[in-house]
Amino acid sequence: MSFKRAFIACSERHLAAGILEKLLFGSSRADNDDRFCLRLPLLLVRFAGHDHATCPCSIVMLLLGDILRPSEILSFCADTESQMAALGSSAPLKLHAITLAPLSHGGYHVSYSGSIPGETRLLLGIPDSNNAIDITHQKHHHLVDEANLGKFLALIGNAHLWGTQGSCRLYFKNGNSTSNASNEVTFDCPVKPLVCRPRLGGPSLGIPPSELMNLTYAAENAHGDFGRFLHADAIDGCVYFRNGKTGLLETSNDKRGLVCTTYIGGVWALSATPGGAMTWTGVDIATCSGPPFACADTGLQETSIKEVKSFLEQHKSETFLVGSHSHIVLAVRGVVHEFTTNPRSGYNKRSLENWTPHPHTSLWSVGKPALQFGNL
Repeated sequence: MSFKRAFIACSERHLAAGILEKLLFGSSRADNDDRFCLRLPLLLVRFAGHDHATCPCSIVMLLLGDILRPSEILSFCADTESQMAALGSSAPLKLHAITLAPLSHGGYHVSYSGSIPGETRLLLGIPDSNNAIDITHQKHHHLVDEANLGKFLALIGNAHLWGTQGSCRLYFKNGNSTSNASNEVTFDCPVKPLVCRPRLGGPSLGIPPSELMNLTYAAENAHGDFGRFLHADAIDGCVYFRNGKTGLLETSNDKRGLVCTTYIGGVWALSATPGGAMTWTGVDIATCSGPPFACADTGLQETSIKEVKSFLEQHKSETFLVGSHSHIVLAVRGVVHEFTTNPRSGYNKRSLENWTPHPHTSLWSVGKPALQFGNL
C-alpha cells in the first residue's frame, strides 16, 4: 500500500485530509500534494521519540496503526529519504548565510525563506535547540536586531564560541516537541567582550589587571592603523570590540585589544564617531582644551622627553595626557599607562623611571585633563 493510499484511507475514516494535515503542520495543503505525502513518513519517525501526549504526529501514528505495520512505515521512510532530498524538502525553511552587520542594524544579518506553519513557534539555536531564542515574531529577513542582539550574543557566550566559528539552525517548537526547521549555517563569532565593573572607564577600563594584560596591541600594523576600539555602550553588561577598518564586531582573537588612542578612548568611555578623539594624534589629545578632555595648559608643548619626565616627577599626585604626533600615554600619579608594541605588545604599565618612549627622540606635549584619577 502506498503512503498516499494510507493517507486517503485515513481521510475515509472520518478524518478529513485538511484536518490531518493541520495536526501535522497547523495549516492546510492539497490532500494529493506529493511533497506532503513524502514528508509524512519522515515526520512520523522524527517525532516517534517525543511525548505522545503532546505530539500531533503520534495521533496520526495511532490512526495509521491498523492500516500499516511499523515495518512498512520504516520502509516507506527509507524509500522517501532520497526523494525528500531531491525535492529540497528535508528542511522546510532555508536559513541564509549569516554575515556581520553594523551594530545599529543588529550586529548580524540573519534571514530565512519559507513559511512557519500555523501556531508553531520558531527558535534560533546556537548550536542547537538547547541554547535558543524565540524569533517567531521577528521579520524573516531581519531575525537579529538591536532589540534582541544581546540575547543572540548571549547564545554565543553560553556555547563558549567567542572568536571561533559558530553554527546556527532554526527549529520548530510545538508544545514540548522541537524539530529541525532549517539547514545549518556557520558564522564568525565576536571575540570575548569585556565585563567592566562598575562600568567602562578609568586606567583599568573597569576590568581586573590580569584581563587588561591579556589584551593585545590590535591594529593592521605597528603604526596602529585601523586600531580596534571598544563599543562604549554596553550590550547586556558586555563591552564589545570593534574593527577599526569596518566598524563591525571584531572576530579575530589576535585582534582582541586596542591601540594607544583607543585605549584613551576606553579610559574616557568615548563612543566612536567620525573624526572623533580616537582618530586624533597624541598632540591633539594632550592639547585638547575642550571636550572630551578639557586639558589645562601645562606650558609643555613639542618638548623633549627629558623635560616631560622632569615635569611629571614633580607632579606625581596628578593625572596627565602626554602625546607626540605618533603616540599618546596616560600618566597617573607617576605611573605611565599605554598600549604599545614595546616592551611588550599590548598594555604596558611602568614607573616614570622605567618609561622609555620609542622613538626616544620624539617631541612631546603635556596636558592636564579635567578628569583626574586616584591611586590604582
